[in-house]
Amino acid sequence: MDCSAALVFRERANIDLLIEVPLEGRRTDGKSLVVAVELKIDAKEAPRQLEKYREYVMEHYPKDEWHHAFVFLTLRGDEPSAPNLPFWIPLALSDVLPRFDEVAEGWGRSDKAVGLYQDYAAMMRRHLLDDDEFARIAGLIWSKHGPTLDKLNEFRPDMQADILEWIIDKLPDVFDEVEEEIQLKLFQDTSSKRIIRIAVNQWLDLPGFTSGGDKWVKSQSVLLVELADWKEGRLRLAYVMGYGADDVRQRIYDGAIAQKELKIARRSSGNLPLHKHLSARDVQKTSAYLSALEADTSIEELGKKALHELKTFLIKTLPIYNMIVMAACQDGTDDQSD
Repeated sequence: MDCSAALVFRERANIDLLIEVPLEGRRTDGKSLVVAVELKIDAKEAPRQLEKYREYVMEHYPKDEWHHAFVFLTLRGDEPSAPNLPFWIPLALSDVLPRFDEVAEGWGRSDKAVGLYQDYAAMMRRHLLDDDEFARIAGLIWSKHGPTLDKLNEFRPDMQADILEWIIDKLPDVFDEVEEEIQLKLFQDTSSKRIIRIAVNQWLDLPGFTSGGDKWVKSQSVLLVELADWKEGRLRLAYVMGYGADDVRQRIYDGAIAQKELKIARRSSGNLPLHKHLSARDVQKTSAYLSALEADTSIEELGKKALHELKTFLIKTLPIYNMIVMAACQDGTDDQSD
């Protein structure tokens, strides 16, 4: 077909891609062609989603004027739900990308569109798609050299761990800057290789605040700030409630919910989980980490960016949480006096 006059619509009637190939591009029976494409990567097919899309196409593209094609595009060609099997064609991205590669290479162009596609295709292959030939070769290597590879893996470079180590070395300077800005003194509490925990000194003497025992952290704080490695290059900073008296935990939670600027959604029902995350922010996103790997960015540069985000977030939110914690612990003493 000649698709030079085709029109491609994104999210028309919520359909991911809707492609119209007009009559003049087709050497067939006098009908144009419309193709609906639904793309699923991590999400699952929603109830009646494909049925509604098909109904829309049937209504707006009459069968006497249009041929209809419905494509269910997933990583590995997963089939749609049973009611949609007769109508939707399962198609795998692993089959689509090689054909797109041929078109991009045969086109003989190197403009922005081609570059964007090639970057996208490389990302998909690297992170989402199986490479059968690579898997075959890897299997052979592991079968012959498994013990050696296991030993090598013990000494595998870990850039994320190096970033966290760099951040730990610089934390005292950040704590000083935060204290100068908002007059709250911070210190590093019990931490691990993948989680850095930060406590507030002024909260330790508040009634009921250090009611968690030493099951979690040395300071016994109910509420801490955690900088955690969430894998794939993501570093997440969050206020986390751990072990502690239920009434203090509940008052802190209720106080945080009441502060609209914190944008914390209230739990619908049930008791608070043992480790309840409140406000959170990514100080390093996966995309930035992967870009840094490709660009050979230094650990120091990544660490500086993460620390800047950490400091900014703490200066903005700690005064609010200070007010919440003070009120929550004061309420406890008021209850006792009553």
